[in-house]
Amino acid sequence: MVYFEATSSEKFEQLFNKHKNQKVIVFVSSITSPECKKILPSFKASASSHKEIVHIQVDIIHCYESKILSDNISHVPLFLFFKKSKQVDSLVGVNTNDFSKKVMFFVKQK
Repeated sequence: MVYFEATSSEKFEQLFNKHKNQKVIVFVSSITSPECKKILPSFKASASSHKEIVHIQVDIIHCYESKILSDNISHVPLFLFFKKSKQVDSLVGVNTNDFSKKVMFFVKQK
């Protein structure tokens, strides 16, 4: 499983930059959001199933200062898909079927 939990903007940016040449899914969550708690098991399952993709969970409360995230956050839960540091897709919400479809599409991208 390639899963990390970033507890600060600095930690997130370190993780993101360390894996900048890989595919990365960033899960922007909030510890106070029931919807985020609902979708978290699907995110962790994706990390277990797709070891070629780096999965990073960030809590908006701790990572709001991140330059990478600052322009992208409008709602949580939010999933941001990056390929070689470039955002290529996003998904807002807790629909596990939509999340699975996005991940499968992302996996197939070269």
